[in-house]
Amino acid sequence: MGQIIDAADIAPDAPAIEAAEVIIIGSGPAGAFTALRLLERGHNVLLIEAGRDLPDVDASPYFQFQSRGKQVPVEFGLSWQIGGTSNLWSGRCAPLEETDITAAKGWPFEYEAIAAHYEEAASILGLLPIADLKKTETGIADDDAWAALESSGQISIKRFQWNTPPFNTGTYLKDSLPDHSSFNMLSGCRLLSFERQDSTGQAISARFACGNNKTLDISGKVFVLCTGGIETPRILLNSDQGRGIGNASGLLGRFFSTHPKGTLGRLALNRPVLLASPMFSDAKLKNANLRLGLGLAQSSAGSGPLNHYVQFSGKFERIGTYFLEQAQAAFAALPSDQASGLAKRFHQRLNKFGIASGRALFNFLGKAGLWKHRANTLSVKAFLDQYPSRDCKVSLTGEPDLYGMSSARVEWRFSDQDIASIRELADALKDLFETYGIGKFTSALSANPEEWDFTAVHSHFLGTARMGADPKKSVVDQYGRLHDANMIYVCGSAVFPSYGNANPFLSIAAFSLRTAEKISADLKNGNRETQNYD
Repeated sequence: MGQIIDAADIAPDAPAIEAAEVIIIGSGPAGAFTALRLLERGHNVLLIEAGRDLPDVDASPYFQFQSRGKQVPVEFGLSWQIGGTSNLWSGRCAPLEETDITAAKGWPFEYEAIAAHYEEAASILGLLPIADLKKTETGIADDDAWAALESSGQISIKRFQWNTPPFNTGTYLKDSLPDHSSFNMLSGCRLLSFERQDSTGQAISARFACGNNKTLDISGKVFVLCTGGIETPRILLNSDQGRGIGNASGLLGRFFSTHPKGTLGRLALNRPVLLASPMFSDAKLKNANLRLGLGLAQSSAGSGPLNHYVQFSGKFERIGTYFLEQAQAAFAALPSDQASGLAKRFHQRLNKFGIASGRALFNFLGKAGLWKHRANTLSVKAFLDQYPSRDCKVSLTGEPDLYGMSSARVEWRFSDQDIASIRELADALKDLFETYGIGKFTSALSANPEEWDFTAVHSHFLGTARMGADPKKSVVDQYGRLHDANMIYVCGSAVFPSYGNANPFLSIAAFSLRTAEKISADLKNGNRETQNYD
């Protein structure tokens, strides 16, 4: 039977730990799905989490944030906590689409390579099979105008599903402990850096902080870094005594994106719509909940317009969405790392209450369409894809964090290409709604993009350790292994070369299953090829 060990209980003079075959850092979706697949394959796993059961959402000691050239407050949607970001999400998920995962968009494989893992991840989450989800009815066929638009071939229907309560990877991991004697978890233990023991990348140790004045060195055969798209580059850039690991290409931390979102405009309908449709409010379908969105048709070759989508809703649902997005900021006024004792525990519980309340209200008001039979006007909210940009990045500031490591600066902005693409989306939707007699669309986009009201960096941290076949153009290979340190894998949305629009949870789970299978095969076959850049 495995166990959870709190780092605070480890004696200060404890020796370095010779740990498991595989050491996984992070207990969110990437860490959880990697761990459970490796355990199923018979491997010894130690999972290490910086947090404990209560939330720690204060990122300000570790990050600065610049948007459009201006430094703004750090209000990221993350939590150092057992279960990671699965504690924050509302459970809505969808796979990346076939037009997202293609060589035309920089991926080292096509969608077919991950399709079976998507189905398996959906099954673990208790969702409908992806193939069945694609066949679900939209509920707008009874309206001739909407039905004509749907069948025109000019749009793409986006389908999102979820179960309640949302799947939590912390619970998933804890429930698995009794079944696996080769599985242990270490909580309250923050990874500071990796250190090379030789020049080949064959020997690596990891240094952890187990409190302000205590560090712990842990070694193993394989490390899997599952710490998200902004913490992952910060750790790797701080590694090897500050020289960095994984940055032989110079691309570590670059191509950062985050699925910007915000109100695109308002649609005044020619005829009222039935709000009970999953296109306009949350609907129940078999064992899952369903919500739809609408985007422009995508090329089968993976080229063409960015894969944005819009969601239609009424005013009550907008209130719920806003509450969810603001919950972290409202309850995180007191930095939990700077509090102590009873005050810190109280603050963490307040954070937990705020997060849970926001999520519950968001899901509750998603059913607002059921309160009113029909609507004449709809709010149009955009969920945006982005072009990969080197200028959007995570880099070190040189200023020390609470543990003496360099903090990081997160820089994000819309590129000129992004701006043009968003305008094209608004113009195309306006033309389509008028052409098919649906109604008049009024854009909320002002002439000056600096005034656009979009949430920029929130909770989807994508692209800072991109995968690829060419070590000069990527950070990891197609399975997430660092090109220049073959003992270290990266799991999570940091490895995505392009972004799409879907919440990355399901994709992270699927890719983590795939990576875990590769790690298992390599460990069993002794296949440890090395790329040596020294």
